[in-house]
This record gives sequence, structure tokens and C-alpha cells, in this order.
Amino acid sequence: MAVLKRKSRMISLRLSDEEYEALRSLYRMHGSRSVSEFARNAMQKVIGESVPAASSTLETRILDLDSKMASLDHEVARLVQLIEARLDPASRNAGALAVDAA
Repeated sequence: MAVLKRKSRMISLRLSDEEYEALRSLYRMHGSRSVSEFARNAMQKVIGESVPAASSTLETRILDLDSKMASLDHEVARLVQLIEARLDPASRNAGALAVDAA
């Protein structure tokens, strides 16, 4: 069960009867215990979407770096294979034998 933090600040806003009834009909569907809690959760969602979270930015950067590292790893492995193929005398001799046999 979530730990409830005591709320100490209050805001006030005016709603039409239709707006209030719309909130009343929705708050239970979204798991809120009251219209106030529903409005608070909606407000927090809007705030969270408008202010980029440092953790999500960090996560994005880490994923980007991980992708770049995987790409570099692949390229290094490819270059190593090319270098080994050119330096390996057995592969050079095998290539020469294949040409001589033809």
C-alpha cells in the first residue's frame, strides 16, 4: 500500500456542473479515491510530460551509448578479421593453391 504524504497546500478552481460530473464519473475508473486525488494525478501527469525527467534523459543517453558501443564492437571485429586474413600465411597459401589449381 502506498504511503500517503500529507498535503498542506490547496488550490481552488471553479467548474461547471458538467465538468464536475465528468470528473465524478471518471475518478473511480482511474483508481482514484476522490475527485481531488484524480485531479492531482492528472496534474502530476501533465507536469511530468512537460518537464523532462533527468532519469529518462540519462536512460536515453545510456541506451544511445550502448547502441554505439555495439556498432563499434561489430566494426572492430570486422577489421580484425580483415587484418588476420591478410596476415595469415596459411590463408595466403590456400588462396595461391586455389589459383594454381585452376
